[in-house]
Amino acid sequence: MEKNKNYIGKIFVLLGLTCIITTLTDLCVVVLPPHLSNPEWVNKITTLIADKSIIPSIGVLFILAGLFIKKQYEGESKGILIKQQLVGAFSLLFGIGLMISTILYSLSVGTVESNQISFAKQKAEQAKIQIEKQVAKIKVQIPEEQQEKLKKEKNNQIQKLNVQLEQYIEAINKQSLKSKIRVLVNLVSFIIIFIFTGVFSFFTSLKQLKLLKFNKN
Repeated sequence: MEKNKNYIGKIFVLLGLTCIITTLTDLCVVVLPPHLSNPEWVNKITTLIADKSIIPSIGVLFILAGLFIKKQYEGESKGILIKQQLVGAFSLLFGIGLMISTILYSLSVGTVESNQISFAKQKAEQAKIQIEKQVAKIKVQIPEEQQEKLKKEKNNQIQKLNVQLEQYIEAINKQSLKSKIRVLVNLVSFIIIFIFTGVFSFFTSLKQLKLLKFNKN
């Protein structure tokens, strides 16, 4: 029975490693080569990191649970403690990486939002110019008494464009706010998880290694 439980510990460790390796592989594929000067790229990648961070966090917990089970049935050994220390070091490094991602996201998100709004305004201006050209072309072809009606139609179309632009900008602002809250909450939550887990695992195993060495002496 104890042997079976020890196998469970090994399975947990393998599951944890699989979670971490697959996530890191996926991130490397999309992150490399980096384009840090492109705010859209930075925003997209940091959002992806925020969404995917749950998988390596589960992986770390699986590995620590597996090492705990192995420790219960194999006893405390230098090998298990070193593995626990490595998991702690990885958690700390990943947490630091998430801190950097949070800073990059905060710097890029405003620029991305501004670019979207500027693009929408540019398109609206182009549409207005097109309306003006069409009206000027029609104006020379119709009697003077119909020109006032044409002017009103033109003003209505421009007013409609302005309303649509305002609604679009409002929608962008709302969507951006929701996205910012979701991404930042995810990043900050996983920073806390990884840093806490890393500090606890690294320094606990370091202390236990020193005790183990002292007892042997």
